[in-house]
Amino acid sequence: MISVARELAMVSAAGVTPQLNSPDTRNHIAVVDIGSNSVRLVVYDGLRRTPLPLFNEKVFCGLGRSVSATGKIDEEAADRAVATLRRFALLLDAMQVDQVQAVATAAVRDAENGAEFVKKLSSESGFDVRLISGLDEARLAALGVLAGNPRASGLVGDLGGGSLELVGIGEAECGNAITLPLGPVRLQAQFDGSVRARRKCVTQSFAKQRWLKNFKGKTLYAVGGSWRALAQAHMAAIDHPIRVIHEYNVLAQDAMRLTERVSNMDPGQIGLIKGLPKSRQTTAATGALVLNRLLKITGVRRIVFSSYGLREGLLFDQLAARVRERDPLLTACEEKGVALGRFPEHADEIISWTDPLFAKESDSSQRLRRCACLLSDIGWRVHPDHRADHSMAEVMNSPFVGINHLGRALLGIAIYFRYKTEPAEGPISAYLDFAGEAASGARILGRALRLAHTLSGGTAGVLRDCPLSVGDAELILSIPEKFADLNGEVLQKRLRQLAQALDLTPRIDIC
Repeated sequence: MISVARELAMVSAAGVTPQLNSPDTRNHIAVVDIGSNSVRLVVYDGLRRTPLPLFNEKVFCGLGRSVSATGKIDEEAADRAVATLRRFALLLDAMQVDQVQAVATAAVRDAENGAEFVKKLSSESGFDVRLISGLDEARLAALGVLAGNPRASGLVGDLGGGSLELVGIGEAECGNAITLPLGPVRLQAQFDGSVRARRKCVTQSFAKQRWLKNFKGKTLYAVGGSWRALAQAHMAAIDHPIRVIHEYNVLAQDAMRLTERVSNMDPGQIGLIKGLPKSRQTTAATGALVLNRLLKITGVRRIVFSSYGLREGLLFDQLAARVRERDPLLTACEEKGVALGRFPEHADEIISWTDPLFAKESDSSQRLRRCACLLSDIGWRVHPDHRADHSMAEVMNSPFVGINHLGRALLGIAIYFRYKTEPAEGPISAYLDFAGEAASGARILGRALRLAHTLSGGTAGVLRDCPLSVGDAELILSIPEKFADLNGEVLQKRLRQLAQALDLTPRIDIC
C-alpha cells in the first residue's frame, strides 16, 4: 500500500504544465478488460497523453455470477468470454493492432479455476492475459483518474461487477488502498433476492474501514459503469445541458437522495428511471446501495464522475514522466486544432494578441483562453450558416479531460461567438444559462477571436504587426501603413462589437 501511495502522490503532485508537444507515437494500442460483468475491447489511437478511442465494444459475459456460489467461473460464462476474445483477436488482426494489454480482474482473481481460465483465454486468443491483484487494480484506477484530472484530490472508488477498489489520491490519505468484494454482480449472486442481506453486507464491510472517515468533506471520484449509469440518470432528472460523464459534479446530499430512491426500487420500477441505460438496469439498485453506504461512511462533500479508469490508467502507467506532466486539455486542444484548423501556428499569435484584453484573468481563465485560441479555426470546413453550432457541438461533445462542466460550457460559448455575434435559437441558450455571469467573459473572448480572424484572414503573421490595446475608455487597434487596406467595413464592425462588449469606444490607428 505504501508503494501505491507514493506513486499516486508523485503523479498528483506533478500537476499540469502548459507544455504542448506532439505525441511520441501514433501506433494504435488496444486494452482488453476482462471484468466480472463484461469483457471489453478498446482500441486507442496511440500511447499518448490524451489517447482517443477508435473502437469500443463490450460483451456482458457475467464471469462473476457463479463465483460467489460455487467458487468457480461457470462453463457457459467461460465459453462466452473465450468466444468474445477470439472475436477481438480477429478484429485486432484486421486493424493491424499488435500492441495489446489484456487484464483480468476480480471474478477471475477470486475463482478457484481462475489461473486455469487465464491460460485458456491466452491460448485461445493469442493475448498475453495478465491477472492483476486488487491493489494493482486500485492503483491503475487511481492513475486513470489522475490522467483525466491531474489535480484530483480525495478518494477514488472504482466499482466493477465483482469488487470495489478504494484508494486515496492527492493531498488526502494516500496511505490506504483496498479492494472489497462489493461488486453488484457478486452481491446479487451471493444474496439472491435478499435486499436486506445485501445492505447488511455492504454496511458491515464499510464499517471495518475506519480510514474512510478521513475523507469527510472531500471529493469522491467515482469510476465504473454502474456509477456512471447513475450519473446519467441524475443528468436526465435535472435536465443537465451537458451530457458528458467526465467531471460531472454532484453534491453528496443530492446523490444520497438519488441512491436512496434507486436502491429501494423494485426491479420492475428500475426501467422507468429516465436516462438510465438499459444495460445497467439489472445492477442499478445494488450499485446505488453501495454508493449510498459509501457516501454515508465517508461524509464526502461531493462526487465527481470520471470516464477515465483502469484502462486509461494502464496506458498512463506506461508513459514517460515528461509526457505524464503535460496538461491533458491543452494537449487535446492542440491536437484537434492541428487536425481541423488551417493554420495551427496562428493560435500562438492570437493568444498573445488577446493578452491586453484579459490582463487580470486567473490562471484557469488563461488556460481556457489558450484552449479557445487553439480551437478557433475548427469550423472552417462547415457551411458559414452552421459554423457556430457545429464548432460549439465539437467542443461540447469531444472526449476532453482536464476540464469540468463549467469550463467546457465556457469554452463552447467562446467558440460559438467566434463565428456568430449574437446567439440564435438552439443549445447555446442552455449553455449560457448554465454558465451564468461567467458567460460574459467567454462572449468577449469569442468576439475577440472573431475580430482576430477577420483581421488576419486566418493566416499567421498579420496579428504581430497589428496590436490590440486598451487605453482610457478606448479599445485601440493599431494597423501599420503597409496593411492600411485591411481597414474595411467588416473589420470596423467586428472591432465595434468587441468594444461594445467591453464597454469601450473603438479606435483604429493607421501608423
